[in-house]
Amino acid sequence: MGKSTWLWITAFCGVVVALFYVMPAVQRTQPHAQLPPPQTQLQPQAQWQPQSQSQTQSQLQPHNLKSLSIAQEEACKRDEDRLVELRATQAGDELIRFERELGCERLRPQLLRLRESILAAGERSEPDAPQRPQTEARKNDSERQAPPTGPIAGPPPPATQPPPTPVAFEKALLQAANDLFAKAKLEDAAPKVVLVIDPLIDGATGAESNATQLMERRIVDLVKNNYPRFEVARFSSASVAKSPVVLIGTFTAINNAGLAGGPRDAYRICLALADLRTRKIISKGVARAQPEGIDVTPTSFFADSPVFAKDASTDAYIKSCQGTRLGDPIEQVYTDRILAASLINDGIQAYNAKRYKDALDLYQNALLTPGGEQLRVLNGIYLAYYELHRRNDAGEAFGKVVDYGLKGDRLAVKFLFRPGTTEFVRERISAPYVTWMEKIAERAVAKKACLEIVGHTSATGLAAVNDRLSVLRAAYVRDRLEADSSALRGRLIATGRGSRELIVGTGKDDTSDAVDRRVEFKVIQC
Repeated sequence: MGKSTWLWITAFCGVVVALFYVMPAVQRTQPHAQLPPPQTQLQPQAQWQPQSQSQTQSQLQPHNLKSLSIAQEEACKRDEDRLVELRATQAGDELIRFERELGCERLRPQLLRLRESILAAGERSEPDAPQRPQTEARKNDSERQAPPTGPIAGPPPPATQPPPTPVAFEKALLQAANDLFAKAKLEDAAPKVVLVIDPLIDGATGAESNATQLMERRIVDLVKNNYPRFEVARFSSASVAKSPVVLIGTFTAINNAGLAGGPRDAYRICLALADLRTRKIISKGVARAQPEGIDVTPTSFFADSPVFAKDASTDAYIKSCQGTRLGDPIEQVYTDRILAASLINDGIQAYNAKRYKDALDLYQNALLTPGGEQLRVLNGIYLAYYELHRRNDAGEAFGKVVDYGLKGDRLAVKFLFRPGTTEFVRERISAPYVTWMEKIAERAVAKKACLEIVGHTSATGLAAVNDRLSVLRAAYVRDRLEADSSALRGRLIATGRGSRELIVGTGKDDTSDAVDRRVEFKVIQC
């Protein structure tokens, strides 16, 4: 054959080979191509199974087990760091994402407790939130069902009264006190009315301060000079037995415009006369004072008290003043415990005068009085023992303070930290902290309690920094407790609220708002 013939034959063979490879691909792309038989579909799966089993067997080799263990520890370390950040931010969306991505299952109980804490905080801060979507849905439905018929004139919005204008402290006090005595309902009273003053307190903390004591002195002078029908008597068990008229009052830092979370730019003075004979409120006087020149430093007893908690007695006092109107009955808890309150007052005055032995006797007598088991009494017994250098007795007394707090599922301890750190202050005031830690650990173990340790800060500084700092301080306390008792490991979680749950809120960063920098211990479900 000629050369040209061989060239034609070679080209023809190339075309045939190309068609052989191209046709299967074309068939696969045709819309009505036949499916391969079932055996063809099952073949890849049959080939994959032995491969998966061999991989599983290889993973069970010692070196692979070690790798898995290291990977798990790294995941737990990463999740622990993320959990700390989440406790600081309290972000609900991040919590949901974290639950989905959690790689360390041993942290899940802590995550569930944190979720409960965040949800509870959300309900407190937005009580109407669950109702808003339903309200909006009903509104939208009504708009769809009822066609517009033109504008309908509704009632005009109620006129909002501007808030009272705060005045100078002395002027505000005289205004409230004069209203109180001038308007007192004394028609059926004797010509001379015995008046006793149950010491005025801070309406947020229940503490007496230099300001509240000054108010009492000014009121006594005013009564003696201008209201001779009242005869001022000492607040004691003997005077209380005569069913006198009792003056109660609160002095509270507030935001004058009523803005939640706004700066505390005024003080609200609330005074009330409670007639123990009729058991009713017979007069009230209120005013607002400017904050300038007011010394709200707590008296020695309240500044030194290690634990804060407004118990039922203090709450009843505050409610009788702030939550009543003229003619309302006095809170029953207050009247039932007023005899104990007179003994407690004597004990506080003895402590402030550094007569610690007398203070101890008075507190112990108050404890035996009906209604005398109060936090002020338990704090007072501890403080008196401590100042008398009876350290063992002081330790046992503090244990009873802890028991009282845990019984109510909440214990707020005034640990003071150095600014911007997780270290306790290096002063005399922090000397008993070691004993406090030991007793908290001991009593928590005895109660078999699980605790959420909650850190708080004042409002000074950036909010994000305060959130982080409050968590770190709570974690520091948790670590100290676990070091004191290994039985508490796994039963303590550390969270932080930053400055979102202020009690005083003045931002002075001194003893007057030390409770804003507290560490709380809340009993939680294990």
